[in-house]
Amino acid sequence: MKVWLVFDFYNYDGHWFKDLEIIFDSQEKAEEYIERKRAMGYNKYICEMHTVN
Repeated sequence: MKVWLVFDFYNYDGHWFKDLEIIFDSQEKAEEYIERKRAMGYNKYICEMHTVN
């Protein structure tokens, strides 16, 4: 099964961190979520696909 993990990137004290924000079962849903976040001014989101058993 494929899942799409959406991460929030942020900088703290000169170091970049990646926090898992939410998991989706489709790439389309993940991308829509990121688009909504970017529309609200949150720009540091990425999506990664992972396969789980």
